Amino acid sequence: DNYTRLIDDPRFHRALRGTFIYVLALVPIQVFLPLGLALLLWPIRKAKAQTSYRIMLFSPTVIAYSVAAVMWLWIFNPLQGVLNKVLAIFGVERIHWLSDRDTAIWAVIAVATWKTLGFHLLLYMAALEGVPHDYVEAASLDGASNWQIMRTIRFPLITPTFFFVLVTTVISVNDDVFGAINVLTEGGPFDSTTNIIYYLYQQG
Repeated sequence: DNYTRLIDDPRFHRALRGTFIYVLALVPIQVFLPLGLALLLWPIRKAKAQTSYRIMLFSPTVIAYSVAAVMWLWIFNPLQGVLNKVLAIFGVERIHWLSDRDTAIWAVIAVATWKTLGFHLLLYMAALEGVPHDYVEAASLDGASNWQIMRTIRFPLITPTFFFVLVTTVISVNDDVFGAINVLTEGGPFDSTTNIIYYLYQQG
């Protein structure tokens, strides 16, 4: 009877839709965005500034999700929120980030991306650090461009890390957004931000 009712439950259908959106949006973002940032930061790896960048980008990973989500509640506040105040400078009208079904799910996606970005960035930076310098130096002497070195040397050698990030992201992507959903929207408005994990939690 439970499974029969599940098929006819519109909330279950909305949870499946949300799950699908989270996977489609977050997997590419959480896999490729930190890779791009790692490649941008790599040329300045010996500069003192990179330590500051690493700390700034990694710090969200160690913050408790509940604390981070409460902070984002303040940022997304439609009346006194920092985000709306910044947008108002450019003439953008006030946006109800968490109470509008068109923007709420993207707000959750932004918070989930911010929370996991630093960990994946650190993995990619460590992988790039492990690429033998002799290979890069030999390619440079042969006249290879930075793009050719990246495409034919660095990326093939960091593919184990790339696939590790990809697989773990696919496995955990809907768990990762649970904290943001629970604190920011509680699955609303009108179940637009819920996913299958949060639906199971509510049913339980």
